Amino acid sequence: MKGTARVIVAKSGFWGLFRGLPVVVCGAAPVHSISFSIYELCKRITGADSPGHHVLAASFSGVIAALGHDACITPVDTIKQRLQFGGKPYKGVIDCATQILRNEGIGAFYRGYLPTLTMNLPYASVYYGAYESMKKLIKKSFGMKDNHHDAFSHMLAGAVGGCLVRFSPKQNIRSEGGREEGVT
Repeated sequence: MKGTARVIVAKSGFWGLFRGLPVVVCGAAPVHSISFSIYELCKRITGADSPGHHVLAASFSGVIAALGHDACITPVDTIKQRLQFGGKPYKGVIDCATQILRNEGIGAFYRGYLPTLTMNLPYASVYYGAYESMKKLIKKSFGMKDNHHDAFSHMLAGAVGGCLVRFSPKQNIRSEGGREEGVT
């Protein structure tokens, strides 16, 4: 990683390390708000938020939310990657998006959608199922009602869900693919 960072700084200066960041910042907030809105709606529709333990309904709701999330974030990632790796031919975010649309069509924004889904759908299923299960377990252990909302149970349940998905094939694939040659 140090070698890659040195090359970027040598070619583009210190700020080259942050090329594409504005796209991510502008895209992340609306995409996550859409994702969590879809998740909460699906929980109501599937009954995942009703009393009792509904791990499959929570997992399914997470998968549907991931479909929406990835449909929105994939074009953002395409623009970010073009700015990061192509950089010079584009004057900025809008110019990059316009050139991609004009020269390659709307499909160019979604070239990475299916590979992204193959990694993110299993992740979302495990994460949201674990998150909701842990949240219910924590609340039960501390004598809280299911509809009681507190930061502690949400943070702990999110941490456990996050740890579970870290031990997944997706992480091994990402780690292997991201290694520099000669680094173990």
